[in-house]
Amino acid sequence: MDILYDRFSENRVKYQCYRTFIEESLFLGYVQEGRAFLFRGDSDGPWVYFVCETLEEFMTLLPHLRPEDKQFGLVEDYMIPYLATRGQVEGDMRCMRFYLPDEVPLSMNILDGVQVRPLVLSDVPFMYDNYIYKQTASVSYFEGRIKAAASFGVEIDGGLVGWVMTHDDGSLGMMHVLEAYRGRGIAELLTIQLCLSMRAKGVLPHLGIKVENVASAALARKIGFVEDRIIHWLQLTT
Repeated sequence: MDILYDRFSENRVKYQCYRTFIEESLFLGYVQEGRAFLFRGDSDGPWVYFVCETLEEFMTLLPHLRPEDKQFGLVEDYMIPYLATRGQVEGDMRCMRFYLPDEVPLSMNILDGVQVRPLVLSDVPFMYDNYIYKQTASVSYFEGRIKAAASFGVEIDGGLVGWVMTHDDGSLGMMHVLEAYRGRGIAELLTIQLCLSMRAKGVLPHLGIKVENVASAALARKIGFVEDRIIHWLQLTT
């Protein structure tokens, strides 16, 4: 494992999320080809990740794939044509990854009548019912993320109106603000609160935003996030 972590340390922006996935999910082992690695883990299902910098390194890992490997995380554009030969593409969530440089200052703007608090398991049914991407997640995934890492919600008049958690790779995600409460700065407040919590633990805040989600990308840039690269979560069928 140390040799895999040594590779992660070479590029904190790119590889921190790989380490987080390993530490917060069920790790199923890795194979190595030179400086390239393929590893497997299970969070909301079995996933395969590639740790490589070039097409040449990636190609050395392909022979290690198994017939049952159908879900691939943090895939880069150049990998798609090769993976797509292994089955029908059932899902391809294409996102721009952003990260928050250490030198970007953060400060909380407390909003009148708003209470920020950690999320608890009893929040999950309401959150899941209102999550617009619930077809890509599960109740157990929500519960697992609350148990594994920091997450925050906003209450107004005693009711939960917005929340943010992290995904299994440590990226900020599952952000949602009820429609009636949008435009009040709640999403920004939640994002900054979670970023401050991550920084306090020495973690670089990062997130993936679907390329068509212009509003969320604008908020990320306003806070100080900068673009890293396009990434995909790819799902195949036989």
